[in-house]
Amino acid sequence: MNPERVRDLIKQLFQISRQLEKEMYREGLMPSGQQLGNLGEILLADRFGLELEKPMTVGIDACTSNGDRVQIKTTTERGRGIPLCHEKPDDDIHLLAALIKSDGSFDVIFNGPMIFAWEIRQITPKSTGIYFASMGPLLRKAKTVPMELRLTAVSNL
Repeated sequence: MNPERVRDLIKQLFQISRQLEKEMYREGLMPSGQQLGNLGEILLADRFGLELEKPMTVGIDACTSNGDRVQIKTTTERGRGIPLCHEKPDDDIHLLAALIKSDGSFDVIFNGPMIFAWEIRQITPKSTGIYFASMGPLLRKAKTVPMELRLTAVSNL
């Protein structure tokens, strides 16, 4: 994967989405849902040297080289947080969360045991039963994750 090319393509995706919103006088055309999630999975798998699971594997998106299970969540600058899951996660599931920016770059906003994020969960307003971690509390919680519980990056994509 060519990191410069990937950043450029993501930037173009956001530019086109903004142009569509402006042209159609309608918000909500920015990358989201499965497209955004898939981008985040690929970017974080590359950065942390993870092996992606088959698409739509319930509760697990990737594994580390030693078999640790990883859940990956993605949001954008417009996002208010990240969805978690329907029920308490196993203690051994790691959570990586990324914020993809419109300039094509991204930040890792959470890197630690998913149970840490579960501690600050809220039920989504839609009452679908999926729990949610709001951005502010998530960022504050991320700062409390001990370094030895974080995955180590293997690339700078």
